Amino acid sequence: MARRIWWEDASGVLHQLSDLPEFQVMYGRAGMHMPPISYVEDIYPFEAGGRLRAVKTDIRSFEIPVAIMGTTGTELAQRLETLVGWMDPELGDGKIRVEQRDGSLREIVCRYQDGLQMEHSVDNSGLLWQTVVISFRAWQPHWQDVTDTVVTATIGTGSGQAFLGNPFLGLNLGYSQLFASLDINNTGRDPAETWPKFTVTGPGKEIAIRNITTGKVIQITHTLGPGDTIEIDTAPGVKTIHKPDGNYNIWYLATGATELWKLIRGTNRVQFEMADATSVSSIAIRYRARYRSM
Repeated sequence: MARRIWWEDASGVLHQLSDLPEFQVMYGRAGMHMPPISYVEDIYPFEAGGRLRAVKTDIRSFEIPVAIMGTTGTELAQRLETLVGWMDPELGDGKIRVEQRDGSLREIVCRYQDGLQMEHSVDNSGLLWQTVVISFRAWQPHWQDVTDTVVTATIGTGSGQAFLGNPFLGLNLGYSQLFASLDINNTGRDPAETWPKFTVTGPGKEIAIRNITTGKVIQITHTLGPGDTIEIDTAPGVKTIHKPDGNYNIWYLATGATELWKLIRGTNRVQFEMADATSVSSIAIRYRARYRSM
């Protein structure tokens, strides 16, 4: 069970919701572990049963009961208004962050959905309080690490391993082809697939970023000059390549580029390639480990 819970508002400010004189997270949290699952099925006409075509992880809603307390009616009203201001969904995405008993942190991107209706109560000591059950909606239903893991490949020699959750691992790669092959181990108690971002810095050309495990490859036809960069975001609903001039498109994908690919559960063998590279050329992969459960 989580020890502390925070809300990160749309501007990136963290607000603690638990273990404070004014706010306490209560028992009764719901929907924060396994996300909802749906099945894509074919029903056999005129026969019993059917067949399963796919398993899909759906959008998640979850609930957190929070007690808000004040010594006066005015103080309680102000704290309720403050909470409403933090969670205004029109301001953009926020995050719920939880601390595990081992001290590790996980978060989920979401917005306020329901629950901040007001009904004041008072205990025998005269302390004013109200319990609200706040509902959140998460369109990407997995929890994730709160910091990125970054692997950067540069000219040199070597290969290695990266484990999801590590803060940084640098690799020196070989020759003008700029080549590296490494294992990214997306393992743990309840790992989920995750979508990396890549930053390619020139000079270089004939760029290929391969997931050897899945057979997927990103190939870029554009030639980069010294200091030129391309940002590749593989996330669902994004799928963009950011050109050096600031435009977003996927026009630079070469024939044979199979997909802006993801890191699957388990071990992913990843390979970086770039011709005509120099000592200032690099390819970096950035990702956050993702989990089905809090």
